[in-house]
Amino acid sequence: MDRFLAGYFPLLSDYVKEYIAPDKFIEELMFGTQAMIENTDKERTNSDIFWEVFCSRIDLECLQFKQHVAKFYEDEFYKLEGLSQRKSAAKGLVEYCFNQEMKVAIATNPLFPMSAIKQRLKWAGVPADKYDYSIVTAYENMHATKPHAAYFEEILKIIDVSPDEALMVGDDWNNDMVPTAALGINTYWITEVDQVEYKKISLINGYGTLESLRDLLTADWLPN
Repeated sequence: MDRFLAGYFPLLSDYVKEYIAPDKFIEELMFGTQAMIENTDKERTNSDIFWEVFCSRIDLECLQFKQHVAKFYEDEFYKLEGLSQRKSAAKGLVEYCFNQEMKVAIATNPLFPMSAIKQRLKWAGVPADKYDYSIVTAYENMHATKPHAAYFEEILKIIDVSPDEALMVGDDWNNDMVPTAALGINTYWITEVDQVEYKKISLINGYGTLESLRDLLTADWLPN
């Protein structure tokens, strides 16, 4: 993600420079993003929060600017694919889950627009137009972000699954594992074994690689 953001910020700020200076844009982008992270208002989406805050702090025609930014994701965002790295195990794991008639939710932190999330899924080899995900979270359709419990509770409500029936698979300890474990959701932490801090492991149900998870699931493993 660090490598991705190092390419994303310059590409986007250059695209909007006719409206706002790049340094100023990045400053306001981060301010608006922080507002989304802090938001728990169930009546307003993350997108609502971002644009309300962003537009209140800059002097420009906001509707026109929003349309320009939307064009960025249509015309320029694809250039960042080379900064991503496809995980070969992802496709097989996703297909296994669908073959087992599981509901699959793409629970990525909803700080980006849906068009960006769908492109990232395509880069990963698991595109949304091929797989019938129960939900793909993005800033347009969610009302909270990680690590708020409200974000995960909203997903569970939308897909109609109770916490004890769900399995959260994620690679971020603080954003993925801690909040979902607190809600009683089963948890699998994507991490290398040598990075594990064993004092934390009692909080979660399992950990390892995507390949390891696929092996566990095909062996009829499910956390209790």
